[in-house]
Amino acid sequence: QDNEVEAIIMSEFMGTTEAILEAVIIIRKASPVKVIYIGREIPEILGKALIGAGVLILEGEFSENQLVALVEQRRYYKTIC
Repeated sequence: QDNEVEAIIMSEFMGTTEAILEAVIIIRKASPVKVIYIGREIPEILGKALIGAGVLILEGEFSENQLVALVEQRRYYKTIC
């Protein structure tokens, strides 16, 4: 059984821009896990920093099923590329 974490999903509700960026840095140092950031409106500074860190950015609101499908698509894409 594979219990490895495939992705970490973060949202605008997790704190300030600085706190979110710090969390991404910590995650990146600890693991190559995929990071997906979801926000309704993403400030330009945060968006640029997240893209620079290799984070997938999604604007809008998503259901749990939609989020799972996004992670699966990224896994499939990474596998075939």
